[in-house]
Amino acid sequence: MLLAAIEVRRVDQSMLSEQDAVVGVQKDYVVLFENIMRLLPETKAIAIIIGNSPNVVFGLASSNGYWVRC
Repeated sequence: MLLAAIEVRRVDQSMLSEQDAVVGVQKDYVVLFENIMRLLPETKAIAIIIGNSPNVVFGLASSNGYWVRC
């Protein structure tokens, strides 16, 4: 039995059996940033530090250039 929390876009349904369960997570960064600005309206910059894990590489590749690397 597979039980995992994984990015929804990375779940390959064909690899799952009837006994597998997946908790798919999906991040909405726009909502995250809106909440930061609502709670801390004087915020001038938000920095995100990321790594090089397979999940991060997948997310950056599928972001269509939305993220800017510094």
